[in-house]
Amino acid sequence: MHQTPQTFDFQKLYKAYMNFENELKSFTDDASIFHKAGNFVRIIPGEEYNIKITTDFDLKFAKWLIKEGKINA
Repeated sequence: MHQTPQTFDFQKLYKAYMNFENELKSFTDDASIFHKAGNFVRIIPGEEYNIKITTDFDLKFAKWLIKEGKINA
């Protein structure tokens, strides 16, 4: 699972995009092209309940998480 935000050294990321501009459709995100260019990608553990609210169900789930003390509002 990926979470946002992802951060990158802009110059290195830009160079990666320029080096692989003819292959961009084969990459799924910035991290994959950054890594393919030989850069180190560090993964930092995320928050288990970092959810995106886009549906009514998501909103109900978020309210439940708050009620249960799983997250702070």
